[in-house]
Amino acid sequence: MKKPQGSFLTPGRSLAVILILAAVVRIVYLIAYQNLPIWDQLTVDNYYHNHWAQSIASGNLFGDTTYFRAPFYVFTLGALYALVGASLWAARLLGLVVGLVSIGLTWALGRKVFNNRVASTAALVQALFPVIIYFESELLLDSLFTMLLQATVYFLLCWQQTNRHHHAIAAGLFMGLAVITRPTALVLLPVILVYQLVVSDEFRFRLRTLGTVWLLMPLVILVGTVFIRNIAVASDPVLISSQGGINFYIGNNEEADGVTARLPEPLGNNWRIAEISYLAKLESGRKLRPGEISSFWTSKAIDWISSHPLGFATLYIKKCYYAFTDRLLSNNRNLERFFADIWLLHYNPLSFGWLLAFTVFGLVASLAGNPRARFFLLLIAMYVALISLFFFNTRFRLPLLPYFILLAGYGLFAIKPMLVSRTKRLLPAVVAALAVGVLSFFPVVSPAEVDSPMDETSTGLYHFANGNTDEALRYFRQARTVDSTYPEVNLNLGVAFLRSGKGDSSEYYLKQEMQFNPERPKSYVNLASLYLTDSLIDEAMVMAEKAVSLRPYDIVSNMLLFRAAARSRQIANDSLLRMYRSAAETTGDDIYVLFEAGRSFHVREVLVRAEMIYRQAIAAQPPPIETDDEAFERNFRNSPAAWNHKRSEAWLQIAYCHFRLGNFRESIAPLHKTIDLDPDCFNAYLNLVRTYAWQGDSVQADSVYQAFREQFPDSQQILQMKP
Repeated sequence: MKKPQGSFLTPGRSLAVILILAAVVRIVYLIAYQNLPIWDQLTVDNYYHNHWAQSIASGNLFGDTTYFRAPFYVFTLGALYALVGASLWAARLLGLVVGLVSIGLTWALGRKVFNNRVASTAALVQALFPVIIYFESELLLDSLFTMLLQATVYFLLCWQQTNRHHHAIAAGLFMGLAVITRPTALVLLPVILVYQLVVSDEFRFRLRTLGTVWLLMPLVILVGTVFIRNIAVASDPVLISSQGGINFYIGNNEEADGVTARLPEPLGNNWRIAEISYLAKLESGRKLRPGEISSFWTSKAIDWISSHPLGFATLYIKKCYYAFTDRLLSNNRNLERFFADIWLLHYNPLSFGWLLAFTVFGLVASLAGNPRARFFLLLIAMYVALISLFFFNTRFRLPLLPYFILLAGYGLFAIKPMLVSRTKRLLPAVVAALAVGVLSFFPVVSPAEVDSPMDETSTGLYHFANGNTDEALRYFRQARTVDSTYPEVNLNLGVAFLRSGKGDSSEYYLKQEMQFNPERPKSYVNLASLYLTDSLIDEAMVMAEKAVSLRPYDIVSNMLLFRAAARSRQIANDSLLRMYRSAAETTGDDIYVLFEAGRSFHVREVLVRAEMIYRQAIAAQPPPIETDDEAFERNFRNSPAAWNHKRSEAWLQIAYCHFRLGNFRESIAPLHKTIDLDPDCFNAYLNLVRTYAWQGDSVQADSVYQAFREQFPDSQQILQMKP
């Protein structure tokens, strides 16, 4: 019997075409992105993930303290870096692959819950959706989390349909991976519970069977592994990560606006883990583990909620509302401006407001008759309810977009049948869709971050870090026109003018910063630096002491204090020794602080003490990558390379101490150690050749000289030397 002729574009071929289109679109986008000057201008979380992944790739698998962030995305990125090397292209292509898998899962979910038309349409929309394309290429966990959540939902629905154990195991496995990517995936457990209690008799039967054990087993194993790791490494019984407490407080305090990661002043937007740890320690009266710090901030948030129930309720409703607005909201980058720079995003008409309108249309039309679609609706509702306890950001909605796209596709294909049948539900569906669409596109409550200068500031800091001071000044001036009193707006101008050698302008803006934000230490730190440059030692000392009094644990403040103290006639050596001991304790033996403390004694010719402190600096260990504030910065000064470079500087200073003491032979070993850590240290080679020559060891002098010439073949100074 002859088979009937089918369409060439079968469901499988449709998916293949959509995936090819999605891949082409994303590659075109990445090429356009690479041509922008901000290709390597990462945002705060991106830098953190990038640096942590590099640490994992170098072999730091177990880490040193409690996870601050859930680890699975970073370990995935770290595994990629270990295979192909660390690069932005590698990281962004990983996002591309994850995005293609996510599109495939959207298609699979569409076929399982609806039909082939909805599945293919939803996959096509996801392939072209601008927000999804953007976040896939950022070094953020959201795209991977979205894909893992989709895989969990898919296998849950398969398990509901077949009652096969391998589907339950697969659902539990992907749920576990999602949870250790972002713990909010635990919302799936109450979703399943509510669904089986009030929605689906069939699923209720499945959960009564042994399949529940198969579902929970991989979830418990994966989460339990992270839990045990936190106990083993840090003696800290934290289930997954310790950031939950501070995130909860960010969303629930007297200054919370619901859309920014801002803490009450003087912490503001640029708060650091060291700051929240110090404040928790100060108030509790003892040093706390990361899990205890998280509990401390959770308690602070609960205290505010209990004393301001109406304020909490109002703020919570606003956050729920923000979750359904079309507006693009981000903490560190103005997404609307970024999209305007890439035509593929700028002229793309797809946006969340349209998805929401069609979703509501389909819901009012006939979704009530599809129990599996109700699972999507329940997941959306409970996930929004959960994330609104914290604060809203456009990327936090990303995991829900595939379900909105599927529901919107269902609503789209419901229009024609309703028009043909002229059902009474048509008018209510249209009215509801229009009303929700208007509220999404034209919000009745606008987020408070509209006039924030954060985007200009972030771009200016990027140019400043790259040494382009003039361009940085241009953006810093733009930021000041947005809000001249905003924290660090005047500071950035002052620092840029300081680098440009314009001391008067620098002092003016730094004092403006000090006036508007007197409880922040950076203006005092930079004024101290300016005064040191002008040899105003007493004034520098006052500013540095003020900075340290505000943040005793701050690295730069303590470094400036030692630089000022070394040159101050008012500070005796005994006082300097007490300063060193205090700074070592409050900064956790930070190598940069200890180096400056050693230098301060070195300058004063207290050479034995200087050498002792230099050696303490060399023995110091970098802070745990999991909670290192510097990992959130572009210039990661606690990276292994930067740390070893500082150690090499300390060994070189020890050699200089021995030179001053006349112990030339004792300087040889420190000079060799300097070269081992930093083969590009010109002065180490130079002094080593001279030291061997002075000792009459011509063989060693000639050997080092030859290595010197090979390392610096173009140096005229070397060619003129005679070892």
